Amino acid sequence: INAEYMGWQFDEVSGLVPVRGLAASKSTAHRQLYTLFDIFCSKGFNEYQAFYTSNKELVDKWGLSNDGLSEKMRMLSLCRLSLQKRVDGDSILSYGEIEQALNINDEDVESMIIQAVGLDLMCARVDQVKKTVKVGYTHHSMFTHDQWRQLQETLGSWKENIADLLQRFDELKAKNLRPADGQ
Repeated sequence: INAEYMGWQFDEVSGLVPVRGLAASKSTAHRQLYTLFDIFCSKGFNEYQAFYTSNKELVDKWGLSNDGLSEKMRMLSLCRLSLQKRVDGDSILSYGEIEQALNINDEDVESMIIQAVGLDLMCARVDQVKKTVKVGYTHHSMFTHDQWRQLQETLGSWKENIADLLQRFDELKAKNLRPADGQ
């Protein structure tokens, strides 16, 4: 496994029998590999750092690059942070939130955002004066049942709004087509 070439979407891989088999394996190394995979699927950079600190020899034995994994995990953590903010009804991240989640310095925030935008993981606008980032959209590394439900609710709401607009247009059209009184 090469961290540079690993994809950004984990839905399909997480459901594979061999991947799930790692979690139940008798081999400690296999279970640890699954733990690493799980961290990439759903956790943050700080969890990855703790895993690496405890399992450095194993990660090195697998031939994985800590630098490559750290960079990828920071990108995934940035996406998860912005997704969580959006779920909470806010699309603005402060530099401080990003620094804490990615364990980086203030001066590295902009380059991380630029990198994420360049990788098409998010659409964002940086406000250097306020030290905030307004996120338009964010990549999902896992599309869970809850996210499908949220999508269904959003589409249902759009459908209702469009139906309401069409009804109003029909009412206005009918009103404008009636002959004026006295003609």
